[in-house]
Amino acid sequence: MNRIKGKRTGIGVRGAMAALWWLCMCVFVACTADELPAPEDGTGGLPSVPGGTGIYVSGGRDDVSLSTGKRYVDPNDAASGPQIEGVCLADRVDVFMYTVETGYSDWQAPDGLSEFTYTQTWPYDLSVKGYDRYAPADFTSEKESAVEYIYAAALAYSQADEGSFTVMPGQNATNPSLGLQGKLTPELFYGTVLPDEASSSSTYDDEEAQVYDKIEDTFWWGLRFSRHTTLTSKFKGRIFRIVSQINVEVADVEKALVESMELRTDNYPRQITLYGSHGTNYPVAACTDAGHTSGATTVALDRVSFAEGDTLGTTTVRLSSFFLPSEVGMHLQLHIKYRKQQLDSEGHYYTEKTYDLRPARSYYLSGVDAAVYQVGDGLKNGSDLYVYDSRGEHYCFYSYANVRVNLSGPFANFAVNTDEADITIEVEPNFEKEHHYVIDNS
Repeated sequence: MNRIKGKRTGIGVRGAMAALWWLCMCVFVACTADELPAPEDGTGGLPSVPGGTGIYVSGGRDDVSLSTGKRYVDPNDAASGPQIEGVCLADRVDVFMYTVETGYSDWQAPDGLSEFTYTQTWPYDLSVKGYDRYAPADFTSEKESAVEYIYAAALAYSQADEGSFTVMPGQNATNPSLGLQGKLTPELFYGTVLPDEASSSSTYDDEEAQVYDKIEDTFWWGLRFSRHTTLTSKFKGRIFRIVSQINVEVADVEKALVESMELRTDNYPRQITLYGSHGTNYPVAACTDAGHTSGATTVALDRVSFAEGDTLGTTTVRLSSFFLPSEVGMHLQLHIKYRKQQLDSEGHYYTEKTYDLRPARSYYLSGVDAAVYQVGDGLKNGSDLYVYDSRGEHYCFYSYANVRVNLSGPFANFAVNTDEADITIEVEPNFEKEHHYVIDNS
């Protein structure tokens, strides 16, 4: 990632601070139980309830309704948010801080986030706490006769994926963007965080002063500084996965027949806005502009190859990829390279062939899982939301933050010369089941 260096403007921010956008990807071997870090609190996998401050990155979600409109989730809140952890491999979290500053005598609360401008990025290393990844996220700020309001958002990711994306802070807090630089999407976690009132303290001439004030919604804070004041605080909050995942499992593959297999798609989403209402606890804007995707250009997502001498027996091929949230329909394909020439029904020979993945019926998010997300009318079927859309021969998939889609079936059902493949689709609105998919971002 191209790290954004915060310039020291008139606010004189100093100290160690981190936390904004996203999290993790790195080689992801899904949610196998033996990969989970051992819980430190003896809960056996229940949500971590730290009872303190800091930034917590959650790998999964639970069945609790997420119908509240909050963006910020307190790390102590075990009653809302996708908090039952799957696997999270993030090891870094960046906090992007936006501020509004006024003189103490003419103090006036900001009208909205469009008044907040980018100030600084605070990077933190993540450690393991229970089944969460965690950063203490201390920071210090100095002011001269001023009032400062802070808005902050945290992005967690794996440092191995730093070069695969770039964050642009934007003109204000409502239009930062994230764009992909590599060919694949890393696993990312994102959400809003707050300075913690319980840990905040300010001094003037060595006398403690009350300097914090909460403004309106849970993601605005005011820090009031009288004359020269030093504020010391911690960020706190819980953030969640903002990417989706599509997994393809092809059984009964004859290694004597197949040399390689590759998962492909068009309309691959490449840019999103890191502000918006895509979903409760997912405060981003999904991609709705085909110009921010690969368009008609097909992107290779994952590939499995067999060595020349590896021809005995059958095997199961697993292909997988993460995706940024997108309302632009993607058309999946399976490209197969055969070891020997094949003959089609019309008498033509071929050694490579691309098969469209077009199951006959649509699949949805429904109930409380659908209520989490806000999407355009074109993705709605009553109160259900299309994940795979077969209407009018669309045959396209949509990407929702923190939702897995699993496609499976025998090789004979994938490699067929028909318009509609007999493939099983499972819509999994969580990341908690056991998976065996390896995502290679090389």
